[in-house]
Amino acid sequence: MIHRRELLRRQVPGRIAELNAPFREGAARVPGVTLHTPRDPALSGGISCFEVRGMAPGQVVARLAEKKIRTTTSPYKVTYARVSAGIMNKPEEIDLVLREIRALT
Repeated sequence: MIHRRELLRRQVPGRIAELNAPFREGAARVPGVTLHTPRDPALSGGISCFEVRGMAPGQVVARLAEKKIRTTTSPYKVTYARVSAGIMNKPEEIDLVLREIRALT
C-alpha cells in the first residue's frame, strides 16, 4: 500500500511540470517577451524566468501585482521577472498570467 506522503511525493513534480510547461510555451510565443528558462522539462523546474522588452524586471513584477498576480525578480546580478506555478494553481490561472503579460507588451 502506498502511503499518502509517498503518493504526493510522486504526484507533485508532475503537477508542477503540467502547469509550468504551458506557461513556458505560451510565454515563448508572446512578441516582446523573452523566455530564459528552457522549455525542455528535463532542463527546467518550477520557476520560469522571462523579460518583457522595454521594461525592467521590477516594473513587470509591479504591474502584474496590480492585477493580483504574484511574481518576483531573480536575486542575481542579471535579473529577470520570474513566475512559478505550484500545485495549488489551476490551468486557467496560467492563462490569466499569460494574458496579463501579453497586455504589458
